[in-house]
Amino acid sequence: LSPGDHRRSAGPPTRWRVVAGEVRYQWSVREVHFFERQNCSSRLWGWTPISSGSHSQHPASRAMDDDPDTTWWSRLSAAPAGSSWVGIQDGGGGYATCVRLLQDEDGDLVSATLAVEFDQGVGWTVLGTFRDLAFGGWTQRPSPGGSMWRLVPLSLPSGLWRVADLLLFTDTSCTEPIPQPYT
Repeated sequence: LSPGDHRRSAGPPTRWRVVAGEVRYQWSVREVHFFERQNCSSRLWGWTPISSGSHSQHPASRAMDDDPDTTWWSRLSAAPAGSSWVGIQDGGGGYATCVRLLQDEDGDLVSATLAVEFDQGVGWTVLGTFRDLAFGGWTQRPSPGGSMWRLVPLSLPSGLWRVADLLLFTDTSCTEPIPQPYT
């Protein structure tokens, strides 16, 4: 997310939101935070939680209370893409260039894709869309450098290609493993 991409003459954004793609049941967000810096530092504080609607016991404020044991649930069940969202408004200005999201661990209550949008008082504008989101663990967009990896075979084996075990390390000498499970 680049600050220059969303500064328009209409003034600073007054609302920010994350919008779910398709969700099988209700969308469950444990935490969502918006930041001014691309490394997800300098959090936007003092904003009011907003949403597309909430399940009665799970208001939008629960997605921003710094407690991963509470959740916001969207109002709609089996929500089509774009109909469920949670965000912030009226914080006195600020540009979100990084978003951290903690979705539920239940695959039926998450979205694999989302859009980050802002409003400057003239309607919502898409800042960026993201796919292949984690559930049950924190997702940060943009992703920190060196945090996303993929395995690709050097030649195509016959039959299925399988990985039996994978260890990732924090250091180049491979002495400090990253705790599993990877999210």
